[in-house]
Amino acid sequence: MPNIKIEGFDDINNLITELAANGEGLIKTALYPASHITYEEARQKIEAMKNISDADRNGLLTSLYHSKMYTENGVVYEVIGFTGYNERGVPNIVVARSIESGHSTRDGKSNVQKHPFMRPAANHTKAQVIQKMQTVISQEVQKIQKG
Repeated sequence: MPNIKIEGFDDINNLITELAANGEGLIKTALYPASHITYEEARQKIEAMKNISDADRNGLLTSLYHSKMYTENGVVYEVIGFTGYNERGVPNIVVARSIESGHSTRDGKSNVQKHPFMRPAANHTKAQVIQKMQTVISQEVQKIQKG
């Protein structure tokens, strides 16, 4: 019967144990800078919009935010969204939703066409976000390996 010797197993086992213990922190470390790419793209798309009033644009720009990360059922979330009200007292999230998805006026006389900006920002930056997360995670794993 052949004799097989595997070296380095303890190092691999220790690395896996360390990654499992610090997985959530590792993900959060990678998630914020990666999601910031999408956040900045959304800002640029809002600034470039020609179909909205200055009040709506300013409200969206000043209220765009990253949420505090949270974990639910083992999944780490971070929301890029809108908070507060614009200068006319309209909730910025309502303004964003109506621009993103379109809407009908209250009297039903007209429909406002949709002008998506958040979904295109997410789609446009997806590859960059994945690359950024891979880079950060690789750097963090190297730090763990060095001890």
